[in-house]
Amino acid sequence: MALLLIRGFTLQAQAPKTGTPIERFIQHLTWEAVEFAYYYEVVVERLDDSGTGSEEVVREVTEATFFDCSLFSGRYRYQVLVYNLLGRLASTSAWSEFEVLPALSKRMYAEESEEEPFIQRLTWEPIALAYYYEVVVELQEDQHYREVLRRATQDLWVLCSLSPGHYRYQVLVYNLLGHLGTTSVWFEFEVLPAWKPDLIGFTPNHFYLDKDAKWVITVTGRNLREESKFYLRSVRDGAIIVPINCTPTASGEQARLTFDQRQLVPGSYDVVVENPGGLVQSLGTFRIVNTSLSVSIAAAYSPVLTLPVGYVNNTIFKPNIFPAGTHIRFGLIPFKGRSNAFGFELTPGWNYLAVEEGINKVHTHIISGHLNVFFQHWLPNRIMAFNFRVGGGSFLIYDYHFESAGNLVFESISTWIPSVGGGVSFQWFIRKPFFVELGAEFLYMFSVDNPPPAYIRPALGLGWQF
Repeated sequence: MALLLIRGFTLQAQAPKTGTPIERFIQHLTWEAVEFAYYYEVVVERLDDSGTGSEEVVREVTEATFFDCSLFSGRYRYQVLVYNLLGRLASTSAWSEFEVLPALSKRMYAEESEEEPFIQRLTWEPIALAYYYEVVVELQEDQHYREVLRRATQDLWVLCSLSPGHYRYQVLVYNLLGHLGTTSVWFEFEVLPAWKPDLIGFTPNHFYLDKDAKWVITVTGRNLREESKFYLRSVRDGAIIVPINCTPTASGEQARLTFDQRQLVPGSYDVVVENPGGLVQSLGTFRIVNTSLSVSIAAAYSPVLTLPVGYVNNTIFKPNIFPAGTHIRFGLIPFKGRSNAFGFELTPGWNYLAVEEGINKVHTHIISGHLNVFFQHWLPNRIMAFNFRVGGGSFLIYDYHFESAGNLVFESISTWIPSVGGGVSFQWFIRKPFFVELGAEFLYMFSVDNPPPAYIRPALGLGWQF
């Protein structure tokens, strides 16, 4: 009795969405599972242009709840028949219509050269029970088409060599008896002329990562078109760098390639242009490098903050900020990597310290001279860097004396005191080669008496690196 309950069941077939372009000739038809069903029979019919007539094109048996078939473009409908365990027809779904649209128009390319003719490859999906296929290619001339190729094959592709133009092709399917079984709709495609690029030269022939401010290559040649692809290809490992902007001229004889500094990796490169159709030419060698040696000069405003460190007998200079001060840096950078650099710098400086208590005044000039080693780390944008420095030298305590009511209390003192220091700064190239630098240093004099031995020296300066 359970088997009889299948009759009257309404089977819902799920067709592909109508109007959706299907670029491959494979359609996936599905339906819901039916209880006690032993197998299903799928019937697919092709509708004529009027939609009133139909022709059966597929009838297959399956135990699955889906069926894959190969159909050419057109309107179709399909129905699923359900058979029970006794092999009897138990239920039939309603007809479900769907449409297979032609593949989107394709573009192909042809070079007008007898030595290296371009080959176009036309393909299609296999059709069940097909013995062979016949391909017809027509060329559009004005408003009409003219047949230019007719070829039979048992393969699923055909090779042809066509000149530039607008074409369409159709596939005729023949069965085992040699009779025409079905015919595809016309598929349109376009063969465009493939312009072979010709590179003559480029300028500049290098980028200096730590010096240049613009990252533009001007390429000269022929057939440098708007749709051309330009890039740098590494000589060492084939890695490519694609410019962020390409601007060819209307004549096709020049193109400007603009790069982002963050893309650039030191090395040797070929300049490559690839035109539509796969025609490629390269020209070398372009280099991305750091300069072998850089020199920097910077001047900064640098007050000092005295610290309560190392005091023994000092009762005059309390922790305080003394605003008068400056220093100059002369840097030499001989060792460079992609993101880091190592060098030396000489830093002379001057600060003025003065304390007044009532009618008493104590003042001195501090002239410093330090030789530092420093490490520079570039950020990915290559216009900002952190500098770390450490070194030593000496301080000249010049004209250190006490005054009371304008009278000299004791004779002024001038002396040399050894010192050490270290610091960190942030460097920003606002417009190469010019930069601003903000940082601070800790300085220590090996003195156990006046003046105070420990300082923090902040600094804000401008510089030039070349």
